[in-house]
Amino acid sequence: SMPLIAFTNIISTEVISVAVICAAYLSLKKEKVNTLIFSLLVSALFWIHIKNAPLCAGIALLYFVYMRKKPLQILMFVVIQAVFASGYLYLNYLKVGSILPSYSEGGGIMDRFTFENFRGILVYFLDRQQGLIFFSPVFLLSFAGAALLIKTRRKEALETALISVPYLILITSWDDWGTGSSASRYFVQIMFVLTACIAALFS
Repeated sequence: SMPLIAFTNIISTEVISVAVICAAYLSLKKEKVNTLIFSLLVSALFWIHIKNAPLCAGIALLYFVYMRKKPLQILMFVVIQAVFASGYLYLNYLKVGSILPSYSEGGGIMDRFTFENFRGILVYFLDRQQGLIFFSPVFLLSFAGAALLIKTRRKEALETALISVPYLILITSWDDWGTGSSASRYFVQIMFVLTACIAALFS
């Protein structure tokens, strides 16, 4: 339950995001993929919060691989994404006069990226005030589980990496890693990947 319980007052978008990304991934793993439902789930993920963009990109790439022999389904997916993304950007423009609002008065979104990814990884996992491992040491097992998953179920390991690694790069590039021990809440979106690794280890 950690870090969910500690931050229930500030992780509403994260909880909704992980529910949608899990639903999208599970719908993709069905024998017959419903393109309309999958497309709406991916579109919703972007609307929930813009930081979900890497998750959208990763699972969209998986969809292209799965449906590579069905160009009409891919076209339908692309059109739906284009319509919803355009609507999102247009709504921003109507409300705040910019397709992507500034993070603060001091500058635009791109000004907040430092790309200190290695330091960010250390903060998110090992910092004694903000690190996930200090909140819940059971996630140490994720690393062993990931190694086992790579050996025994390489396809699933590659798929989950494609979803989670771009998101990790994004959150560790941002210059504001959270204060008051709140940084680990950003793991919520990819919590199902970490717990799947633990499950692989136990199984």
